Amino acid sequence: MTPKPHLKQGVALLACLSILVLSTASRGPETDATTLEAALAADGLYAIFETNFGRFACALEFEKTPVTVGSFVGLAEGKIQFRDPRTQEWVRRPFYDGLRIHRVVKDFVIQGGDPLGDGTGGPGYEFIDEFHPELKHEPGVLSMVNSGPGTNGSQFFITLNRLPHLNNHHTVFGKVVFGFDVLERLSELPTGGPSNTAPIQEIVMTRVKIFRRGAAAEAFDPQAAFEIQDEVLAQREVERRALAARFQAQLERQLRDGDVMASGIRYVVQEAGEGSLPEAGDIVTVHYVGYLDDGTQFDSSYDREAPFRFSVGSGLVIKGWDEVLITMRSGEKRRVVIPPAMAYGERGHKRFGIPPDATLIFDVKLIEILRH
Repeated sequence: MTPKPHLKQGVALLACLSILVLSTASRGPETDATTLEAALAADGLYAIFETNFGRFACALEFEKTPVTVGSFVGLAEGKIQFRDPRTQEWVRRPFYDGLRIHRVVKDFVIQGGDPLGDGTGGPGYEFIDEFHPELKHEPGVLSMVNSGPGTNGSQFFITLNRLPHLNNHHTVFGKVVFGFDVLERLSELPTGGPSNTAPIQEIVMTRVKIFRRGAAAEAFDPQAAFEIQDEVLAQREVERRALAARFQAQLERQLRDGDVMASGIRYVVQEAGEGSLPEAGDIVTVHYVGYLDDGTQFDSSYDREAPFRFSVGSGLVIKGWDEVLITMRSGEKRRVVIPPAMAYGERGHKRFGIPPDATLIFDVKLIEILRH
């Protein structure tokens, strides 16, 4: 399935509930210039989007996200091959020229880059994620659409608001430096379609032009940058193995003082709580971080800047969570190791990079209990 920014990534992946946390009003990025000339004055690599509603421009993070920018620039300039979705032939030509902005969600995102124009198209290839600690989903950032880890293609979105729940799930690779007002106007256009996000009036990117200023930007070779994926993945594997060794050693030390439930869930209390235990059906509010057994973080309510609230003991979350939370008190924090049968089992959770039969580790803090 071709990527879309996941409207339910503000949802804790453990639940069937949907919670999207937005700030009260959108605001333009601090980098937005009053003229295009001023926006392009500093050294850098830029994408200028010309549409039938006006122009906007983005500075591209080619040094922090070289593979992503390599793909985007290579497609825009016609230097990277893509599969024409209509003929199925591999071709080289400016990819984005003439494509539509096919999805508009007020105070959320503007989305484009799909050759089919319906959210299901792409360039015929996928590539890696590049999450950088300095690149967050603030208003006016350019970020990649995906359908799970390592499924980036040609579709992108531009944020109209702070969207912290998308951090470390979508690759930020640029920021708006001119024309945010154009994007805000687009977000006000009438929409329709099954999800009421398709602009009724066509928004066409007549041209996406790449502009270079300075020696570093001039030297940037999009195809060469795109082709370093294998090198990046090899380095990540080295780092992953080192992290896994440290994480497992720390975990085993912590669990020596822990307990084991009948289901095989292991846990250690890190901070004591107080008060009575929750009952099935009570609404609990928690903060958590989730890890794979190699130490890879796959989700965090702290990163989303919003705790997770759900009805405990009601089957709305994985079995292990219901079993653990029903035995915790307000203020209590635990490190919990949940075996596959009490987590996602053989199906895993592809979107969040949880493989089949994965053991999951959570740092969970119970903040509040509301009686039903």
